[in-house]
Amino acid sequence: AMVNQFKAGHETIDITQDSSHAAIYFGIGILIFLPLYALCKKIELSRRIRTIVLIILLFIALNNEYLNYVFHGFHVQSNVPNRFAIFMIFLCIVCIYDVILNIDSIKKKSIVICGIVTSVILAFIWFAYNIKLDTATALSLIIIACYLVAIIIFG
Repeated sequence: AMVNQFKAGHETIDITQDSSHAAIYFGIGILIFLPLYALCKKIELSRRIRTIVLIILLFIALNNEYLNYVFHGFHVQSNVPNRFAIFMIFLCIVCIYDVILNIDSIKKKSIVICGIVTSVILAFIWFAYNIKLDTATALSLIIIACYLVAIIIFG
């Protein structure tokens, strides 16, 4: 499942001509920062909606043959799949930057709720896909907890 690529310590993907998977690892932090970005009232609502919709669209395109074809300029991808993944990562970095700059506008309670909901959703997805609780999964859940503590302490 594509969501496994967000786990810390996940094995990287070797790119070959017959591989259709994105060789991305952005980190588990975006799964906390994206909901916080959505809650950040100092950022214009229209900007938040446009950015989040574009990130979701790009993420879906990583696993969707037709959207992938569109994002590759109506050409069949070869050798390096999902070249547009860098745009998704750049938008995520911008979201994280905006959240860090405006963290004081987000209530501590909302931050904790985002972290708990993110952990529950990830745990549900990993267990629904019958993914065993390996080191990477446990490490990812620990990293979520560390992000939350850091955001609450330093935010």
